[in-house]
Amino acid sequence: MSDSPSLAWYEPPDEPEPPSLADWLKHNNPPKCRDCGGPTHATGEQEGAMARFKCNEPDHCRPTWHSIRPLSQAEREED
Repeated sequence: MSDSPSLAWYEPPDEPEPPSLADWLKHNNPPKCRDCGGPTHATGEQEGAMARFKCNEPDHCRPTWHSIRPLSQAEREED
């Protein structure tokens, strides 16, 4: 008999918590509008690691989804 646990005792790793939009905004500026290039603000909508941002200009640009996943060390060094 082996000392390793059976598969019945195996627990899959927990899914990582999605990043917090508020924490992300403490360290990052909101992305520029994809339509006009102007400033945006977070709408508060978030799905997993994606958050929705809306242009500050009234009603002429489309809201966009932007990744708020933290960058890895390698990704930070590329910039």
